[in-house]
Amino acid sequence: EGTAGALLKKPCVIRTIDRVTATDVAGNAIALPLSPESCSNIGLGNDKQFYSIGAFAVSQDNVPHVLLSPTDASRVILRYSESTDKWINEPAPYGATELFFDANNNLYAIASGIKIFKRESAQGSWQLIYEDSEVENCYPKVRVDEGAHTAFIHAQRCDEKQITVYGLRLQ
Repeated sequence: EGTAGALLKKPCVIRTIDRVTATDVAGNAIALPLSPESCSNIGLGNDKQFYSIGAFAVSQDNVPHVLLSPTDASRVILRYSESTDKWINEPAPYGATELFFDANNNLYAIASGIKIFKRESAQGSWQLIYEDSEVENCYPKVRVDEGAHTAFIHAQRCDEKQITVYGLRLQ
């Protein structure tokens, strides 16, 4: 519910193979077309508002991770736990705005600065693996190459006068 760039409510995750039938992450059928009334399946209150859905990543073992920017709190990462059938909520490291997995199922989070964090398992600790202390870059966007060998991080100076592209070797 809402418009990109405005306040959003009721984020949800659905799965579909044929764009005709859909399920939630637990495998329960969801009627299409989807409406805001039939959504909000990630364990957050229906009245909770967000500035954006910052990133969405799926691990090698099909666990969805959603990075959200709530209007009343710091950014959070939610991941689905199949064993408990619940979404687990945790703070995004350093207010990260991007998430992605490598081919070895390591999760990365990218924050302004540029700061790159890595976690080797869903329950592991975040490790700061790179920080650019020379330049203050903001608004990072990530693209991983097709073979998941390199992540390209596009960022721009916070004063918006210059861009930097970082290459992160993943293997």
